[in-house]
Amino acid sequence: MPTSEHEILAELFAARPALAAELLELCGVRPPGGGPALYERGELGDASFRDVAPVESRADHVVVFGPKERPVFAVVVEVQRGRDERKRLRWPVYLAQLWARHGCPVYLLVVAPDEAVARWCREPIALGHPGWDLRPVVVGPGELPPLEQAAAVAARNLPLGVLAAVARAPRVAAAHDRPQLEAAARGLIEALVSSEEALRYDWIDVWLNLVLVSFPEEVVEAVMEEKMTELREYTSPVMRRLAERWRQQGREEGREEGREEGFEQGHAQALAEAVLRVLATRGLDVPPALAERVRACRDLAALRRWHERAVTASSAEEAIG
Repeated sequence: MPTSEHEILAELFAARPALAAELLELCGVRPPGGGPALYERGELGDASFRDVAPVESRADHVVVFGPKERPVFAVVVEVQRGRDERKRLRWPVYLAQLWARHGCPVYLLVVAPDEAVARWCREPIALGHPGWDLRPVVVGPGELPPLEQAAAVAARNLPLGVLAAVARAPRVAAAHDRPQLEAAARGLIEALVSSEEALRYDWIDVWLNLVLVSFPEEVVEAVMEEKMTELREYTSPVMRRLAERWRQQGREEGREEGREEGFEQGHAQALAEAVLRVLATRGLDVPPALAERVRACRDLAALRRWHERAVTASSAEEAIG
Protein backbone atom coordinates (compact mmCIF):
# COMPACT_ATOMS: atom_id res chain seq x y z
CA MET A 1 0.00 0.00 0.00
CA PRO A 2 1.55 3.33 -1.04
CA THR A 3 2.26 5.76 1.80
CA SER A 4 1.27 9.41 1.78
CA GLU A 5 4.87 10.45 1.12
CA HIS A 6 5.04 7.93 -1.73
CA GLU A 7 1.90 9.41 -3.31
CA ILE A 8 3.18 12.97 -2.99
CA LEU A 9 6.55 12.17 -4.54
CA ALA A 10 4.80 10.38 -7.42
CA GLU A 11 2.58 13.43 -7.97
CA LEU A 12 5.69 15.49 -8.78
CA PHE A 13 5.61 13.78 -12.19
CA ALA A 14 1.93 14.57 -12.70
CA ALA A 15 2.70 18.25 -12.12
CA ARG A 16 5.74 18.17 -14.43
CA PRO A 17 5.85 15.19 -16.82
CA ALA A 18 9.12 16.57 -18.25
CA LEU A 19 10.74 15.61 -14.93
CA ALA A 20 10.87 11.97 -16.08
CA ALA A 21 13.13 12.83 -19.02
CA GLU A 22 15.15 15.36 -17.01
CA LEU A 23 15.98 12.71 -14.43
CA LEU A 24 16.97 10.23 -17.13
CA GLU A 25 19.52 12.78 -18.34
CA LEU A 26 20.81 13.30 -14.78
CA CYS A 27 21.55 9.56 -14.81
CA GLY A 28 23.43 9.80 -18.11
CA VAL A 29 20.61 8.45 -20.31
CA ARG A 30 19.61 10.63 -23.25
CA PRO A 31 16.48 9.34 -25.02
CA PRO A 32 16.31 9.40 -28.83
CA GLY A 33 15.35 12.78 -30.19
CA GLY A 34 15.48 14.17 -26.67
CA GLY A 35 15.72 17.82 -25.76
CA PRO A 36 13.89 20.49 -23.73
CA ALA A 37 11.34 21.23 -26.47
CA LEU A 38 10.23 17.59 -26.63
CA TYR A 39 10.38 17.11 -22.86
CA GLU A 40 7.99 20.01 -22.25
CA ARG A 41 5.40 18.27 -24.46
CA GLY A 42 5.45 15.08 -22.38
CA GLU A 43 2.05 13.82 -21.25
CA LEU A 44 0.87 11.29 -18.69
CA GLY A 45 -0.19 7.98 -20.23
CA ASP A 46 -2.11 4.95 -19.04
CA ALA A 47 -0.21 3.57 -16.04
CA SER A 48 -2.26 0.37 -15.76
CA PHE A 49 -0.89 -2.97 -16.97
CA ARG A 50 -2.96 -6.14 -17.39
CA ASP A 51 -1.65 -9.68 -17.53
CA VAL A 52 -3.12 -12.36 -19.79
CA ALA A 53 -5.17 -13.36 -16.76
CA PRO A 54 -7.56 -10.56 -15.71
CA VAL A 55 -5.26 -9.12 -13.03
CA GLU A 56 -4.30 -5.48 -13.24
CA SER A 57 -1.42 -3.65 -11.58
CA ARG A 58 -0.33 -0.04 -11.87
CA ALA A 59 2.93 1.82 -12.13
CA ASP A 60 3.16 5.13 -10.32
CA HIS A 61 3.18 6.97 -13.63
CA VAL A 62 3.78 6.50 -17.33
CA VAL A 63 4.99 9.54 -19.30
CA VAL A 64 4.82 9.51 -23.09
CA PHE A 65 6.91 11.92 -25.18
CA GLY A 66 6.06 12.86 -28.76
CA PRO A 67 2.89 12.77 -30.86
CA LYS A 68 0.17 10.41 -29.62
CA GLU A 69 0.03 8.62 -32.96
CA ARG A 70 3.80 8.09 -33.05
CA PRO A 71 5.53 8.55 -29.66
CA VAL A 72 9.28 9.14 -29.60
CA PHE A 73 9.85 7.39 -26.26
CA ALA A 74 8.01 6.53 -23.03
CA VAL A 75 9.02 6.25 -19.37
CA VAL A 76 7.66 4.08 -16.57
CA VAL A 77 8.13 6.01 -13.31
CA GLU A 78 8.30 4.14 -10.01
CA VAL A 79 8.89 5.68 -6.57
CA GLN A 80 10.57 3.27 -4.12
CA ARG A 81 10.93 4.16 -0.46
CA GLY A 82 11.67 0.57 0.62
CA ARG A 83 12.62 -2.87 -0.69
CA ASP A 84 9.78 -4.78 -2.36
CA GLU A 85 10.72 -7.94 -4.25
CA ARG A 86 7.21 -8.29 -5.65
CA LYS A 87 7.52 -4.89 -7.30
CA ARG A 88 10.76 -5.89 -9.02
CA LEU A 89 8.94 -8.81 -10.62
CA ARG A 90 6.49 -6.35 -12.21
CA TRP A 91 9.02 -3.95 -13.71
CA PRO A 92 9.98 -6.09 -16.75
CA VAL A 93 6.26 -6.66 -17.41
CA TYR A 94 5.59 -2.92 -17.38
CA LEU A 95 8.33 -2.25 -19.92
CA ALA A 96 7.32 -5.11 -22.23
CA GLN A 97 3.67 -4.06 -22.27
CA LEU A 98 4.51 -0.39 -22.71
CA TRP A 99 6.79 -1.24 -25.65
CA ALA A 100 4.04 -3.35 -27.22
CA ARG A 101 1.50 -0.57 -26.62
CA HIS A 102 3.48 2.27 -28.24
CA GLY A 103 6.19 0.60 -30.34
CA CYS A 104 8.86 3.07 -29.21
CA PRO A 105 11.92 2.97 -26.90
CA VAL A 106 10.86 2.59 -23.28
CA TYR A 107 12.69 3.26 -20.02
CA LEU A 108 12.23 2.29 -16.38
CA LEU A 109 12.99 5.23 -14.06
CA VAL A 110 13.06 4.39 -10.35
CA VAL A 111 13.18 7.26 -7.85
CA ALA A 112 14.65 6.14 -4.50
CA PRO A 113 15.38 9.00 -2.06
CA ASP A 114 17.14 6.61 0.34
CA GLU A 115 20.64 5.54 -0.79
CA ALA A 116 20.35 1.98 0.57
CA VAL A 117 17.09 1.47 -1.31
CA ALA A 118 18.65 3.02 -4.42
CA ARG A 119 21.50 0.47 -4.33
CA TRP A 120 18.99 -2.35 -4.10
CA CYS A 121 16.99 -0.93 -7.03
CA ARG A 122 20.13 -0.82 -9.19
CA GLU A 123 20.67 -4.57 -8.93
CA PRO A 124 20.07 -6.12 -12.37
CA ILE A 125 16.95 -8.23 -12.81
CA ALA A 126 18.02 -11.46 -14.53
CA LEU A 127 15.28 -12.70 -16.87
CA GLY A 128 17.19 -15.77 -18.04
CA HIS A 129 17.30 -15.02 -21.76
CA PRO A 130 20.90 -14.31 -22.92
CA GLY A 131 21.67 -10.60 -22.77
CA TRP A 132 18.27 -9.79 -21.37
CA ASP A 133 18.97 -8.47 -17.89
CA LEU A 134 17.00 -5.39 -16.88
CA ARG A 135 19.10 -2.68 -15.23
CA PRO A 136 16.75 0.03 -13.94
CA VAL A 137 17.73 3.67 -14.29
CA VAL A 138 17.76 4.73 -10.65
CA VAL A 139 17.69 8.26 -9.21
CA GLY A 140 19.12 8.19 -5.70
CA PRO A 141 20.57 11.00 -3.59
CA GLY A 142 23.84 10.90 -5.53
CA GLU A 143 22.13 11.70 -8.84
CA LEU A 144 20.29 14.76 -7.48
CA PRO A 145 21.58 18.30 -6.91
CA PRO A 146 23.29 18.83 -3.51
CA LEU A 147 21.24 20.36 -0.71
CA GLU A 148 22.94 23.76 -0.96
CA GLN A 149 21.66 24.01 -4.55
CA ALA A 150 18.13 22.74 -3.88
CA ALA A 151 16.59 26.18 -3.35
CA ALA A 152 18.01 27.56 -6.61
CA VAL A 153 16.84 24.45 -8.44
CA ALA A 154 13.34 24.75 -6.90
CA ALA A 155 13.08 28.35 -8.12
CA ARG A 156 13.27 27.18 -11.75
CA ASN A 157 12.07 23.56 -11.48
CA LEU A 158 9.95 23.09 -8.37
CA PRO A 159 9.46 19.28 -8.51
CA LEU A 160 13.19 18.66 -9.00
CA GLY A 161 14.06 20.98 -6.10
CA VAL A 162 11.56 19.22 -3.84
CA LEU A 163 12.97 15.82 -4.78
CA ALA A 164 16.55 16.99 -4.13
CA ALA A 165 15.62 18.32 -0.69
CA VAL A 166 13.79 15.15 0.35
CA ALA A 167 16.73 12.97 -0.71
CA ARG A 168 19.60 15.15 0.46
CA ALA A 169 18.43 16.71 3.77
CA PRO A 170 18.56 13.48 5.85
CA ARG A 171 22.17 12.84 4.75
CA VAL A 172 23.24 16.35 5.76
CA ALA A 173 21.32 15.99 9.04
CA ALA A 174 23.27 12.80 9.76
CA ALA A 175 26.47 14.88 9.47
CA HIS A 176 25.04 17.38 12.01
CA ASP A 177 25.71 20.36 9.71
CA ARG A 178 23.21 22.75 11.35
CA PRO A 179 24.23 25.93 9.43
CA GLN A 180 23.83 24.21 6.06
CA LEU A 181 20.48 22.74 7.07
CA GLU A 182 19.11 26.09 8.22
CA ALA A 183 20.34 27.88 5.10
CA ALA A 184 18.82 25.23 2.85
CA ALA A 185 15.48 25.17 4.68
CA ARG A 186 15.28 28.95 4.60
CA GLY A 187 16.06 29.08 0.89
CA LEU A 188 13.60 26.32 0.03
CA ILE A 189 10.74 27.96 1.90
CA GLU A 190 11.44 31.22 0.10
CA ALA A 191 11.65 29.49 -3.29
CA LEU A 192 8.45 27.51 -2.80
CA VAL A 193 6.23 30.31 -1.52
CA SER A 194 7.51 33.22 -3.63
CA SER A 195 7.81 31.67 -7.09
CA GLU A 196 4.93 32.58 -9.39
CA GLU A 197 5.37 29.25 -11.16
CA ALA A 198 5.19 27.40 -7.85
CA LEU A 199 1.78 28.84 -7.06
CA ARG A 200 0.33 27.08 -10.13
CA TYR A 201 0.58 23.75 -8.38
CA ASP A 202 -2.36 22.60 -6.25
CA TRP A 203 0.06 20.45 -4.25
CA ILE A 204 2.44 23.21 -3.18
CA ASP A 205 1.45 23.27 0.51
CA VAL A 206 1.81 19.49 0.74
CA TRP A 207 5.19 19.59 -1.00
CA LEU A 208 6.37 22.31 1.37
CA ASN A 209 5.31 20.15 4.31
CA LEU A 210 7.10 17.16 2.79
CA VAL A 211 10.30 19.16 2.35
CA LEU A 212 10.24 20.42 5.91
CA VAL A 213 9.60 17.04 7.54
CA SER A 214 12.81 15.92 5.82
CA PHE A 215 14.74 18.33 8.06
CA PRO A 216 15.36 17.93 11.81
CA GLU A 217 12.49 19.35 13.86
CA GLU A 218 14.68 21.91 15.65
CA VAL A 219 15.86 23.31 12.29
CA VAL A 220 12.28 23.62 11.03
CA GLU A 221 11.19 25.39 14.21
CA ALA A 222 14.05 27.89 14.02
CA VAL A 223 13.47 28.74 10.37
CA MET A 224 9.68 28.82 10.60
CA GLU A 225 9.88 31.25 13.51
CA GLU A 226 11.68 33.63 11.15
CA LYS A 227 9.35 33.04 8.23
CA MET A 228 5.96 32.94 9.96
CA THR A 229 5.21 36.66 9.60
CA GLU A 230 6.18 36.57 5.93
CA LEU A 231 4.01 33.53 5.28
CA ARG A 232 0.93 35.19 6.81
CA GLU A 233 1.39 38.15 4.47
CA TYR A 234 1.02 36.05 1.32
CA THR A 235 -2.24 36.58 -0.53
CA SER A 236 -2.43 33.00 -1.77
CA PRO A 237 -5.16 31.08 0.13
CA VAL A 238 -2.90 28.03 0.13
CA MET A 239 -0.07 29.95 1.79
CA ARG A 240 -2.38 31.56 4.36
CA ARG A 241 -3.83 28.17 5.25
CA LEU A 242 -0.39 26.66 5.59
CA ALA A 243 0.88 29.49 7.80
CA GLU A 244 -2.17 29.35 10.04
CA ARG A 245 -1.90 25.58 10.41
CA TRP A 246 1.74 25.79 11.49
CA ARG A 247 0.96 28.65 13.89
CA GLN A 248 -1.75 26.63 15.61
CA GLN A 249 0.40 23.51 15.74
CA GLY A 250 3.19 25.46 17.40
CA ARG A 251 0.84 26.21 20.33
CA GLU A 252 -0.11 22.60 20.90
CA GLU A 253 1.75 20.31 23.25
CA GLY A 254 1.33 17.39 20.89
CA ARG A 255 3.45 19.04 18.20
CA GLU A 256 4.30 15.84 16.34
CA GLU A 257 0.71 14.61 16.19
CA GLY A 258 -0.48 18.00 15.03
CA ARG A 259 2.11 18.12 12.28
CA GLU A 260 1.14 14.66 11.01
CA GLU A 261 -2.56 15.57 11.06
CA GLY A 262 -1.84 18.75 9.13
CA PHE A 263 0.22 16.78 6.64
CA GLU A 264 -2.64 14.33 6.03
CA GLN A 265 -5.23 17.10 5.74
CA GLY A 266 -3.07 18.97 3.26
CA HIS A 267 -2.61 15.77 1.27
CA ALA A 268 -6.39 15.25 1.09
CA GLN A 269 -7.04 18.85 0.04
CA ALA A 270 -4.40 18.71 -2.68
CA LEU A 271 -5.57 15.33 -3.96
CA ALA A 272 -9.16 16.64 -4.11
CA GLU A 273 -8.00 19.58 -6.24
CA ALA A 274 -6.06 17.16 -8.46
CA VAL A 275 -9.27 15.16 -9.08
CA LEU A 276 -11.14 18.30 -10.11
CA ARG A 277 -8.21 19.48 -12.24
CA VAL A 278 -8.18 16.23 -14.24
CA LEU A 279 -11.94 16.44 -14.86
CA ALA A 280 -11.68 20.08 -15.93
CA THR A 281 -8.72 19.37 -18.22
CA ARG A 282 -10.77 16.67 -19.96
CA GLY A 283 -13.61 19.14 -20.47
CA LEU A 284 -16.08 17.33 -18.18
CA ASP A 285 -18.68 19.42 -16.38
CA VAL A 286 -18.52 19.20 -12.58
CA PRO A 287 -21.72 20.34 -10.81
CA PRO A 288 -21.03 22.63 -7.81
CA ALA A 289 -22.49 20.14 -5.34
CA LEU A 290 -20.21 17.39 -6.64
CA ALA A 291 -17.14 19.66 -6.52
CA GLU A 292 -17.98 20.54 -2.92
CA ARG A 293 -18.29 16.85 -2.07
CA VAL A 294 -14.82 16.19 -3.50
CA ARG A 295 -13.25 19.13 -1.64
CA ALA A 296 -14.87 18.08 1.65
CA CYS A 297 -13.64 14.48 1.40
CA ARG A 298 -10.80 13.46 3.75
CA ASP A 299 -10.78 9.77 2.81
CA LEU A 300 -7.46 9.37 0.96
CA ALA A 301 -8.41 5.94 -0.43
CA ALA A 302 -11.60 7.34 -1.97
CA LEU A 303 -9.77 10.36 -3.39
CA ARG A 304 -7.16 8.10 -5.00
CA ARG A 305 -9.94 6.00 -6.61
CA TRP A 306 -11.62 9.14 -7.94
CA HIS A 307 -8.31 10.44 -9.26
CA GLU A 308 -7.74 7.20 -11.22
CA ARG A 309 -11.32 7.13 -12.55
CA ALA A 310 -11.15 10.78 -13.59
CA VAL A 311 -8.59 9.86 -16.27
CA THR A 312 -11.01 7.63 -18.21
CA ALA A 313 -14.57 8.38 -16.95
CA SER A 314 -17.11 9.75 -19.42
CA SER A 315 -18.60 12.10 -16.83
CA ALA A 316 -17.79 13.60 -13.44
CA GLU A 317 -20.62 11.59 -11.89
CA GLU A 318 -19.08 8.36 -13.19
CA ALA A 319 -15.68 9.25 -11.73
CA ILE A 320 -17.01 10.23 -8.31
CA GLY A 321 -19.85 7.68 -8.12
